[in-house]
Amino acid sequence: MNLPNAYNGWSNYATWRVSLEVCDDIVSSLIGETQMFRDTDEIAAYLENAVEEVLTNYGELTGGLALDYARSFVSDVNFLEIAEHAADDLITTDEAA
Repeated sequence: MNLPNAYNGWSNYATWRVSLEVCDDIVSSLIGETQMFRDTDEIAAYLENAVEEVLTNYGELTGGLALDYARSFVSDVNFLEIAEHAADDLITTDEAA
């Protein structure tokens, strides 16, 4: 991917940073638990919700300037791109899943 705003092979800094610092651990846990998904959209939605949980410290924080800034930063994250990166390990081809 060679986009004008590319950062370390990702579409932008926010996507790279959140993938590296938050989503990598989440994806590793999902692989360890053999959690499987139907498609990249489902993975992206799961990761976006999981990152929101991390931002709010699992519901402990409900507002404030720091949370607003964090959410603003995360709004630039391309969760579909992160999901596509993890798809080989998380998408099942088993019809029963």
